[in-house]
Amino acid sequence: MIKSNDMPVQLMVDINNIKRNPQNYKRHPLSQIDRIAASYERFGQRKPLVVKRQNNETVLIAGEGGLEALHQLAKKDRARWCTAWVTLVPDEWTDEDVIGYLVADNETQRGAEDNNELLADILERQTLSGHDLASLGFSPNDYSELLASIDRNAPVTSTVEQPKDPRLDEFTFGETRQLVFHFDVPTYAKIIERLERIRENHKLETNTEAFTFLLDEYEHENSSAL
Repeated sequence: MIKSNDMPVQLMVDINNIKRNPQNYKRHPLSQIDRIAASYERFGQRKPLVVKRQNNETVLIAGEGGLEALHQLAKKDRARWCTAWVTLVPDEWTDEDVIGYLVADNETQRGAEDNNELLADILERQTLSGHDLASLGFSPNDYSELLASIDRNAPVTSTVEQPKDPRLDEFTFGETRQLVFHFDVPTYAKIIERLERIRENHKLETNTEAFTFLLDEYEHENSSAL
């Protein structure tokens, strides 16, 4: 019988002593393993694999992609990556409990909805800080597709023609209107840092919201001066 208050036992196990679960219906392509490995190289293995001790063997229940990534990394540096952080399920778990948890671990992650604009903003800040997109699970193509999805779905904010700033180009994609400012790299980095501070101070989610906040503040200050 499964108890909700069971305290899991955690330990380090040699990756070669972890037996794969033949009932795992998920397959992990090399491209995904590469992304997990890149994440491990940057952050380390921060989430344990889930295993069961059975007949003097350690059998994997959840985390096969992570185990594959550790094997891949161990080929380059075995001393660093030869062990995996695991958590043990209770010994009294039946085979049906084990396979049920495997399914639950895979499927309960489905259905979440992304805030693509916020995600794109986070990725932009990460790349500006010198971090590789691969460590975040993204390829350059993934990033391009994310930006394209924002361009397709962003609402129209205004259809009135406005005078152009000399630094400003205007692009229209169907119902989406995008304003692109041109700055040299040092100026751009400073602007992003300032927008981040505004976001933190005013609990805003994206740089777009921070920029809109600045425009509203400017309009309010100028209307008050009249």
